[in-house]
Amino acid sequence: MIAALAIILACALLNRLRGDDRWKPAWLPGRALFYVAPAIGTVALLAQPWPVALAFAGGYVFWAVWGWGHILMRVGGFRPDRPPDAVERALLRLPGSILPIFARMLFALPAAIAVAWLSGRPEFWIAAPSFAAVATFAYHVLFRPIGAYDWLRAEFAIGGLWGLLIIGA
Repeated sequence: MIAALAIILACALLNRLRGDDRWKPAWLPGRALFYVAPAIGTVALLAQPWPVALAFAGGYVFWAVWGWGHILMRVGGFRPDRPPDAVERALLRLPGSILPIFARMLFALPAAIAVAWLSGRPEFWIAAPSFAAVATFAYHVLFRPIGAYDWLRAEFAIGGLWGLLIIGA
């Protein structure tokens, strides 16, 4: 129980670090994601064998590397100060704000499929649509333009969901 809670909290913190790279010294190249993903894999090693932990790390990169801003900012009614990338443009064709976020959160599907195959639990792929549904709900509830912590609440919650995926595998 303590290990499970530690995994959930660690993933919540790591996902927040991925979302805001102000912690990263300027001399470190690249995005915070590329430092956080191996840490997610390391945390996964606390509960899973190394191939499954590696699948979680790789799946986390795939899930996080694509554009977010234009899709998630729809919830808060804002627009980022950059043009949308190709993935965002495609997802923004979906109506409303729920479907684009749900589709974006389904980018966890490759991780769930890999983990299902590696763990011998073929039903684990269902974790990705469940993750996407809860994450979409979390962004709609937790991301509100009320100050400097708009993303923080949602990023902690979604990171905790990654921890639940790791434990649930």
